[in-house]
Amino acid sequence: MSMTFNKKNKSVIAVFAIIAVVYAFCFIIIPFPKTAASWLSFVFTLISFVAGLAIVAVAFSKGTTPISKFYGFPIFRIGYLYMAAQLVVGVLICLIAAFVSVPYWIVLVSSVVLLALAAIGVIATDNTRDIIEQIELETERVTKPAKLFNLDIQATVDLCTDEAVKKELRALAEAFKYSDPVSSEATEDLENTLFEEIAVLRETVSANDTENALVQIAKITNHLNERNRLCKAYKK
Repeated sequence: MSMTFNKKNKSVIAVFAIIAVVYAFCFIIIPFPKTAASWLSFVFTLISFVAGLAIVAVAFSKGTTPISKFYGFPIFRIGYLYMAAQLVVGVLICLIAAFVSVPYWIVLVSSVVLLALAAIGVIATDNTRDIIEQIELETERVTKPAKLFNLDIQATVDLCTDEAVKKELRALAEAFKYSDPVSSEATEDLENTLFEEIAVLRETVSANDTENALVQIAKITNHLNERNRLCKAYKK
């Protein structure tokens, strides 16, 4: 896992570092009784800053699609909420321990629980992001042929100069536009055939071969209808 240190990431690191330095400076300089509970809370608070930076790395270094990148923000939110919660607990422990005895195990249990909750939150949210990314990539894969069909046919319409052929091409473009957008293994061979036929159609249109263009349009229309029937059948 690699982290891209853009301006946003550098700003987050700088803020975390400033807060950590100020906290450590105040803890060491302020002359209050430092008990085992105080030192333990101090250590866990510093750990929260390091963990927060690690969570930032997880939040913004993964994700290849817009939605999966968007899901990095809830992960980042877990990181800074954990850091803030641990900081508050750490300060409170130091204040209380300065006046009354605080058993170290209370600090240990509360700090470990906070760390565990943060880890569980990051894992759960990151897994959700991975699932969403897989769904998004799969959706893109199965709808790609339909998108390419539309682009190829529209480009062919733009090439056509014969009005009669252009009229048929526009009707074919409408048929592709409203055809089933989702492909499957059952339609793969037929879609490869359609790509080949559309390439031939473009050549005939470019050559102003009206007769063969109309024949090719009819052939493509039949195969497109067959593809739609297959799509409908395999959705049942």
